[in-house]
Amino acid sequence: MLAFGGYRWLERVGRVVVVVFTACTLVATALALPELRFSSLWPDWGSLGRAELIFAAALVGWMPSAIDVSVWQSLWTLEKERTEHVGPRNPEGIEELMRILHLHLEKVG
Repeated sequence: MLAFGGYRWLERVGRVVVVVFTACTLVATALALPELRFSSLWPDWGSLGRAELIFAAALVGWMPSAIDVSVWQSLWTLEKERTEHVGPRNPEGIEELMRILHLHLEKVG
């Protein structure tokens, strides 16, 4: 998509995908709510053993897109600025982000 239409095309497709996913989520929720038994939503945490609680904590803490997407978005914004000469809406925010990333990388490395 980037080779065909650049970031403008990618942004348009991304917006369509978000709208479609939002609509699908709302429809699925509307269809599932009448069938839902609210009393069965929460497990009896007292009956779970140590292994089950550790597994639940690990499953809840697993966020496959939390950090990755934010990095991709930052790189996308910087590359868009470079290729399309579109400045950021908040240049001070970009500078602050780069400063924080630099400090973090110094700490890690």
